[in-house]
Amino acid sequence: EMYNASNKSKFISYDSLKELLKSTSQDNVVDLGILNTPFQAINYSEENPSQGGLTLNTITNKFEQISGKNPFLTLQTTVISPLKDYVKGKNITFNIKNELYFKNNYKNIKSLTADFSDGITRTIINNGVLSNQSIIVNYTSGGKKTLIFNVTYDDNTTLTSYGEIYLKYS
Repeated sequence: EMYNASNKSKFISYDSLKELLKSTSQDNVVDLGILNTPFQAINYSEENPSQGGLTLNTITNKFEQISGKNPFLTLQTTVISPLKDYVKGKNITFNIKNELYFKNNYKNIKSLTADFSDGITRTIINNGVLSNQSIIVNYTSGGKKTLIFNVTYDDNTTLTSYGEIYLKYS
């Protein structure tokens, strides 16, 4: 969606992403995807239109900008997720690759750590640099695994994000 929203000038297409993921066909290997980007939303408040940047003209059924107000809000999103729904095995490899780190240089990630539901904190991004790596996690049981990601941005604000993957223990 971010690829289409940027007029196909940023990120990669869905088909290109599928091609990148073909290399992780092994049952016990999963790539980790990271998206960190701003996006814009319409600045409209249906409950209190004067609080937004747009009003709805009920005659033309079109939005009109309120003079002196921005018609769009710039928001930030960071999504970190395993790029498979489930894996099989005891030892699962999480691949972190630069080509699956999508960013738009708005609010940069200074550091990123991850706990892959095994109680061990691992560094994924340090001083703004993501290094390609494979992290092997040894699990002792199957079921839903909740991954915890702690992000610190370059302005020192923080975010904790969660991802899930189902493990068929074998």
